[in-house]
Amino acid sequence: MSGNFPVGEYYWGLIPGANFFNREYVNYQKVLMMVTEGYDFTEMGVANSYFIAEAFAIGGYPLVWLSPIIVALASVVGIMVFRKILAFLLWRPLAPQLSMVLFLITHDITGGFNGFPLFKGLITVSTILFFVLWPIKMWRSFQYALRKST
Repeated sequence: MSGNFPVGEYYWGLIPGANFFNREYVNYQKVLMMVTEGYDFTEMGVANSYFIAEAFAIGGYPLVWLSPIIVALASVVGIMVFRKILAFLLWRPLAPQLSMVLFLITHDITGGFNGFPLFKGLITVSTILFFVLWPIKMWRSFQYALRKST
């Protein structure tokens, strides 16, 4: 304990698939809810935190100063990746608008730092997006090939 705030290994939340390696790690947002609301670990969900607070819990002051840059770079990369995926799987002229909306819906910029540094959120959403839209792309390609052959 550090004051009333438990010290934890919050950096595990940064790693995509970390629960496969360490099932016991605690999310910073869950600890924040425990401290602010006074609930037990099993009695509640999570509280949103500003990404700077979570960055401080993970890496102290150096990460506090770097976190806005990390979030900004991760946001730009995320939007660009979504744009490429949507242009390939859906329709190229609509991809810029859809990529921006998709990123803003799936990434909480004001809360939760752990999805940004190692692109945890981007990897998860891209994987889901690919598995949902790939069959549509294959079906459209199949229909195009049939029309072309006749």
